Amino acid sequence: MFCSIIVCAYNHLRDLTIPCLQHVRKHTRFPYELVLVDDGSTDDTFRYFRSVAPQSYRIPQNAGIAYARNAGLRMARGHWIAFIDNDITLTPGWLTRLIQRAQSDNIGIAGALPDNEIFRRNRALSGDGTIESQEIGGGCLLMPRRVFNRIGYLDTNLSHHGEDTDYCYRARLAGYRVVLIPEVVVHHQNHGTLADPELQEKRIQSLAYFRAKWLPAQSIYGNAFPVPEMGIL
Repeated sequence: MFCSIIVCAYNHLRDLTIPCLQHVRKHTRFPYELVLVDDGSTDDTFRYFRSVAPQSYRIPQNAGIAYARNAGLRMARGHWIAFIDNDITLTPGWLTRLIQRAQSDNIGIAGALPDNEIFRRNRALSGDGTIESQEIGGGCLLMPRRVFNRIGYLDTNLSHHGEDTDYCYRARLAGYRVVLIPEVVVHHQNHGTLADPELQEKRIQSLAYFRAKWLPAQSIYGNAFPVPEMGIL
């Protein structure tokens, strides 16, 4: 049994991607394969990817995180699947602990706690010590393959914003729990790639699509599937 760790990158090779993959190798003891996707970078990202992992793929032009993660999902062979953003710094034993806590059949998605969202620790713990959540970010997210087999790929209309929230909503509608594992804390370097101004308009378009897709659910389920206001990224 092993995990496919999918890391996607758009530029930021030396300041984000190389340190991220160094921490994957240093802090991961559970058996894994690296699945690396270059989302149209203009630096040497793909050359580096090919030097460290056979499961590497290049998208010719930037298509967004949902498209890139889907490319990774098509290559992934593991019993477990993890998404790691290249602006995440992992901590020792992160994957082993996530998998140990996500063994329950009704847990569909489990996530680490980013240190810039430490306020989430104030939420009540479930009986199994996890924190129930409406959604969790895709920066450090784990799911068993059976969940992917049921829910499918990410919505590429959300390639630049909201794809992780959408996936969590779909998992919950399918009857799965979405949980944070509070003892697995990772460092998030403040949305490294999302800060790129060239992607701002694409993020706005993704948010508009997300609102159109999930606003009808609010009339049925109330606040169980919250939709952000326009302008909140």
